[in-house]
Amino acid sequence: MIYFIQAEPNGRIKIGKAASPEKRLIHLQIGSPMRLKLLGTKEGDAEEEKRIHTLFYKHWSHGEWFEPVPELIEFIKRESIEFSLCRCECKKCGHAWMCPVCAGAPSERAGHTKSPKRVAAGKKAVETRRRRKALRQEQRAAEAAAEQAATPIEDGSQGPSRF
Repeated sequence: MIYFIQAEPNGRIKIGKAASPEKRLIHLQIGSPMRLKLLGTKEGDAEEEKRIHTLFYKHWSHGEWFEPVPELIEFIKRESIEFSLCRCECKKCGHAWMCPVCAGAPSERAGHTKSPKRVAAGKKAVETRRRRKALRQEQRAAEAAAEQAATPIEDGSQGPSRF
């Protein structure tokens, strides 16, 4: 997923890619002296991220950070699953978006509502993670069973007899 994170007030915008933009925001916020906010997200892979970087190369600052020009803001508004210029803050402590200190839940963030598209995308991602986890567990169980069946028993036989 492509994310757009802005340093406040009206600072540069980071265009990056992460499986969880919210977690990425938390990690960036820990190392940033400026308050950061998630402007929006967009479905996409590394190629899409590169395409967006190329599209706005004239406004590049450093790394994956770009100047907050009107063209970029309009692109984010137009292309994002969710766009927010609000100050999404944790109601418990005031930290931006999802607080690394108290991990405020989405329902506890001021001024934040999830769009139906965002909710559907989140449900799909959760279901995909569950399926992948179940598949990995099945694979591990099959590997363990195969390893156990191939392990010779101390009396020289190759395992339990079926007869």
